[in-house]
Amino acid sequence: MSAGITSSPAGIESCGHRVVPPNVCDTEYATNTALKIVTSILNYYLPLALMYALYTKIFVEASRLISIIFNAVRCPYVRNVRP
Repeated sequence: MSAGITSSPAGIESCGHRVVPPNVCDTEYATNTALKIVTSILNYYLPLALMYALYTKIFVEASRLISIIFNAVRCPYVRNVRP
């Protein structure tokens, strides 16, 4: 069964053969820490940062527009009154 299976430099078996026993619920990449870190950054943290930046820009723009609308609708007499 092990004939034709070669190890790659990263320790991941190749040639399409499953090296994890069939009764074990795991993948061939379970011991590859670098792959786990890179995929978690690309799949979770990068989209999270992009969404955070976009929602912050939307919030800032919405706040700016609300203040413009509020100042435009207010009575001109109230605007010039100082406490």
